[in-house]
Amino acid sequence: MIAARRREREYFATTPECRHLASRMGCEYLGEVLSKHLENVIRSKIPSLLALINNTIVELESELSRLGKPIAVDTGLFLFPSTSWEHI
Repeated sequence: MIAARRREREYFATTPECRHLASRMGCEYLGEVLSKHLENVIRSKIPSLLALINNTIVELESELSRLGKPIAVDTGLFLFPSTSWEHI
C-alpha cells in the first residue's frame, strides 16, 4: 500500500498534464478532502441532534409525570420487615 501511494505521487508529480495539480491528486488527498467533508457534515448535524434529544427528554419526563410514581412491587415486605420469608 505504501509503495502504491508512492508510485501514485511519483506519477502525478512527473506527468506533465498532472504536474500542476499533483498536490491535489491521489488517494491520500482524496482521503483528506472526504474526511474534512464528513467532519463538516457531522458538525452541522450536531445542533439538530441535540435539539431532538432534548425534546425527547422533555416529552418522556412529561409522560413520566403523567403516569405518577411507581407502585411498590411487594408492599407486604414493608409491612413485616423483620419476618423471614426464607422458610416459605
